[in-house]
Amino acid sequence: MILGAATRVKTRFGASLLFILLAVGVTWAQPGYGPPAGQPVGELYEQLGKLQVLGRVLYVAAHPDDENTRLLAWLAREKKVETAYLSLTRGDGGQNLIGKEVREGLGLIRTQELLAARRTDGARQFFTRANDFGYSKNPEETYTHWDHDSLLADVVWVIRMFKPDVIITRFNPEPSPTHGHHTASAQLAVEAFAAAADPNRFPEQLAFVQPWQAHSLYWNTSWWFYGREDFDKSGLLPIDVGSYNTSLGSGYGEIASASRSMHKSQGFGSARQRGQEIEYLKPLAGKTSTSDLFAGINLSWSRVAGGAALIKPLQKIQRDFDLRHPVLSVEALVAWRIQLTALSESYFKAQKLAECNALLVQLLGLWQELTANKFSVVPGDSLALTLRQIVRHRGEVQHLETRWEQLSWEAAGNLPYSYVLLETTAGLGQLPFNQQRDQKRVLKSADNLPLGNPFWLNGALDAGFFALNDLRWVGHTENPAPYQVRVRYAFRVWKRVHEVEVVLPVYYRWTDPAEGERFRPLEVVPALQPAFANANYLSRGGQVAVEVVVRADQDRPQAEVRLQLPDGWYAEPEVQTLQALKAGLEYRVTFQVLPGKQAASGSMGVAVVSAGKQYDRSLVRINYPHIPMQIQLKQAEAHLLLLDQPVGQGRIAFVPGAGDEIPDALRTLGYAVEVLSVAELTPEKLKNYRTVVAGVRLANTEAALGAKMPYLLGFVEAGGTLIWQYNTSQSLLHKQFGAANLVLGRERVTVENAPVTFLQSNHAIMQRPNQLTDADFEGWVQERGLYFAANWDAAWTPLLRMNDPGEKPLDGSLLVSQYGQGTIVYTGLSFFRQLPAGVPGAYRLFMNLVEASWHTNQPKK
Repeated sequence: MILGAATRVKTRFGASLLFILLAVGVTWAQPGYGPPAGQPVGELYEQLGKLQVLGRVLYVAAHPDDENTRLLAWLAREKKVETAYLSLTRGDGGQNLIGKEVREGLGLIRTQELLAARRTDGARQFFTRANDFGYSKNPEETYTHWDHDSLLADVVWVIRMFKPDVIITRFNPEPSPTHGHHTASAQLAVEAFAAAADPNRFPEQLAFVQPWQAHSLYWNTSWWFYGREDFDKSGLLPIDVGSYNTSLGSGYGEIASASRSMHKSQGFGSARQRGQEIEYLKPLAGKTSTSDLFAGINLSWSRVAGGAALIKPLQKIQRDFDLRHPVLSVEALVAWRIQLTALSESYFKAQKLAECNALLVQLLGLWQELTANKFSVVPGDSLALTLRQIVRHRGEVQHLETRWEQLSWEAAGNLPYSYVLLETTAGLGQLPFNQQRDQKRVLKSADNLPLGNPFWLNGALDAGFFALNDLRWVGHTENPAPYQVRVRYAFRVWKRVHEVEVVLPVYYRWTDPAEGERFRPLEVVPALQPAFANANYLSRGGQVAVEVVVRADQDRPQAEVRLQLPDGWYAEPEVQTLQALKAGLEYRVTFQVLPGKQAASGSMGVAVVSAGKQYDRSLVRINYPHIPMQIQLKQAEAHLLLLDQPVGQGRIAFVPGAGDEIPDALRTLGYAVEVLSVAELTPEKLKNYRTVVAGVRLANTEAALGAKMPYLLGFVEAGGTLIWQYNTSQSLLHKQFGAANLVLGRERVTVENAPVTFLQSNHAIMQRPNQLTDADFEGWVQERGLYFAANWDAAWTPLLRMNDPGEKPLDGSLLVSQYGQGTIVYTGLSFFRQLPAGVPGAYRLFMNLVEASWHTNQPKK
């Protein structure tokens, strides 16, 4: 167990007990911005209440941000049951309102947003292996990407591991007008409710877990499922989740709003809600009730053999709790713990021992952190660690011993990893009251120290599942820390000496000039990290210069760099040698890459060989203030485009919206691109450009855009081209896209290879400078497009028609309107995905859009 604390308690009579301060068997902990701070006394009082409650609830949905944070906060903090959210996916297939990351990078962001949300509302977080492949219109389509039985096995595993009394789905298991992933998540929860109890289902799991039958299953319905607030509520269980917690000084609606606002990449900032909020649950299976969610479930200690004797002593501890002197509760809590340890082993005993010992550490006023002297380390290098500790309540606390440990991918017990002891050092003895004491150690890391790439991205990626090498990874949220310490402390109660062992994960701590103290996970990175300077390189039949950047994080005397090219391509020279590489520096080499007669567009890689070892992964850092710094070690890759098209000429203005990589794609085509803010859109400035390209969701993110629309229309009227990429139909801050009316809808085409019909095949956009054909719509990724136009005036001309299988044709993916001497384009085609992915036809089409006003807009005769 890592990331949380493991506590060992010894009395002078020699009795020894080991308590895990988090869920037994799986590391469900989530390190956030750093070590946990001392908790307010109101929180400590609430934890005394939670020790009295034995119950668990599992909430199931499909994506980050699907969860009902009001209900989670109420369950975790009001009812004080152990509450968890199982999200089938990490949200890789969604959109990003705060940056350019898509796919796996976005999944990393949304994973951390979920963990930040759970730290706020008090619930825990689980995941399956499912890869979010993008929007799905029905569960049947969903299961063409996700193998049904494999995903059901994951849901069953989490149920058997977590052992919930109640399971709640966010969505209706019956097909309804919503995301196919949503319906699938509810259907899987219904199936898993029964399957988890059946020892004949997924018996390979029984080496680590046992069958589990939950008591009841509900659907958390709401008015928006029915389209009106006065829906029929007969047969539903109403719950008021808007109550107020005096100890915390917040209502659960306020806590829920703060939790939901962590989903910043999805634009889910939420105003604080106060007062009554009724949630409705529809019984689905098991022993359900329409009056009490926990009817028939014993949530007290009497559900455990011999546990009834623990009830009154714990109630008295909470009644006697002194808010000004919480340390006074230590004596009674230690006595209660002795009673608890006498019970037979059970998962409730293990859970409550963990909670009890975590609370004891807080009541003792014992604070610790483990930090590294640098934010990254290379396997085989040395690292300085500092254990910092302080006792902030008067009393005798002694630091006895520190065990310094390193992560290993060798599985142990219910965990897919373990820790290896590096060194044991004597403690610092008696810790003085309110004085910080540090213990430092320099450790040499093992050559096989696991790299910091997220564990679910270490295997092969496909549209359905992340490849995990051990079923015990299912449910886990993020990588365990690369280092930890086990620290033994002694304290006195009734003249007896008790020992507490606390496990601390390592962080890197620094001081930001604006934000103050901040923490981030310690990164484990390769010695050399090659990357291409650009994501895409375009050849028009001749050679193209390909630049490779090699970052060194360790001194190396020499390294050889080679490109890994698709068939038919050649590089000059074949290999380049770097000499005397120094840690912390970057080195650049350039290859001339030429296509042969059989060459075609494709992907290329790069490998760096040094000291007999090959390095082929690029380091990508993701940094946003609301989540800890994240890294991804991606396969170093770029796209080679072989296109018979002219060189783009002229100046283009790009106005960023939510974030995309269109400027890089335009530069690949040859255009001179300048990025302008909305404030810079003035008539004088616009005279310098031939085309203005709006970033994705610009109308969703820039309220000042409306005031600039007259300038943009003037620019078009004088002969310019204005291209609007997709905007969502919800939360539009600006609704005018041209002189003629155009209304956005929610239609989309999710099948990336759906047939495309040219409605105006002779239109200049379809002909110049590239004559488009059906081949230009081959090889698209994830989807055709999203948020198509729903209605438009006659001044707009639709150019394409497409639809998903079995659905009506849609004409709103690409529309053009001539205004004066220029052209306005609105497109829901997902260029923000296709261009970075190096889709050749998307480049050809986008070039035609860019130059829409540079050629006649009339159909060719």
